[in-house]
Amino acid sequence: MATAEIPLRYAGGGSSPATWAANANGHSYLTFDDSTVEQARFAGVVPDNYGSSPVLSIYYSMASATSGKVDFEASVMAVTPDDAADIDTDSFDTPNAANETVPGTAGYMSKLDITLSNDDGMVAGDLLFVKLERDADDGTDDTATGDAEVRAVVLSYTTT
Repeated sequence: MATAEIPLRYAGGGSSPATWAANANGHSYLTFDDSTVEQARFAGVVPDNYGSSPVLSIYYSMASATSGKVDFEASVMAVTPDDAADIDTDSFDTPNAANETVPGTAGYMSKLDITLSNDDGMVAGDLLFVKLERDADDGTDDTATGDAEVRAVVLSYTTT
């Protein structure tokens, strides 16, 4: 068994979307507020060689914070073709969460991994939606001030 990645595309921001921004060099990223829970959604198709153990890696930096913690949550919605489910109705599984101390210098990047134990029964061939949120209303696990700047997300898994 090896690991592989599921290509994800940005699929909107839901009811409280994170904001798109770009730096002076034109590199775009999503900003997640420190006081409002904001989200971004991504979509993809689970490959035929999907086995198990999905992990969402979040590459982020902080706009101004040099201390404190950042907490992200990721929820999965997997829809199998011919399911008796309305694709337009959200049915995300229980959120998976991870937090860490932010880099000591604003603008420096870090990588935070979230193990997707709650994966909505995801199997090969499913249409997959991943909802990413900064848990800004968690005063214990999200204490960093200012925006979290998400530069990339990668969904990896163990192959069959």
